[in-house]
Amino acid sequence: MAAALGEVTLPQPPAARRVFRGTSHHGCADGDVWTVRQASRSYAGAVTAFPRRPDVNELEVFGDLETDKLYLAEPDPEWALGFATHERRIRHAIGSTAIAVHHVGSTSVAGLAAKPIIDILLVVPDITAEEDYLAPLVDAGYALRVREPGHRMLRTPARDVHLHMHQPDAPDTTDLLLFRDRLRSHPQERELYESTKRELLEREWTHMQAYADAKDQVIAEIKERARARSRPRT
Repeated sequence: MAAALGEVTLPQPPAARRVFRGTSHHGCADGDVWTVRQASRSYAGAVTAFPRRPDVNELEVFGDLETDKLYLAEPDPEWALGFATHERRIRHAIGSTAIAVHHVGSTSVAGLAAKPIIDILLVVPDITAEEDYLAPLVDAGYALRVREPGHRMLRTPARDVHLHMHQPDAPDTTDLLLFRDRLRSHPQERELYESTKRELLEREWTHMQAYADAKDQVIAEIKERARARSRPRT
């Protein structure tokens, strides 16, 4: 098991119904306002809502509000093995509906200290066709946590795997892979990102989203350098 490098406990958010303004990590464009509804139903109960078309227009969070702990762990080769295990489980559950299954996030980058949560990008043909992927994945042991425009997120009961679903043409599909590949191929970017996370962990945060938002600037800078490198020279 990876050793913890530091830990910050985040208090439980005070309100069950919130409105996010500005940029979200999960599809809310800058300036948009999404109502966040804390669903009272259980993960399993949420399955009865499938299918739903057209796409949702709210950010729904399923399950209880939680106290989160932020910490970094030393790089662990078990993360790659864990991804491989879940990739097999996902493909077995939904078959050809899985256009692609990628290991993304900090645990996908060798040598990078990370919170030990395996982030997985599952690319599906149609995010609104929930009957094709959500119910089978819930049956396979994943719990629905987030449903929002263009994005669904499930996770394991142990909360050590986050499974993000996007369509092939979604900006997040490109961005997640672009950011991962830049960190993998450029040690200086990897060092910058890790040092930023360490510095942020020394501060106090009211909830996980506040910490995530604080990383936005350095993430945007790294992605922009990756895009600049990929643009054809004239």
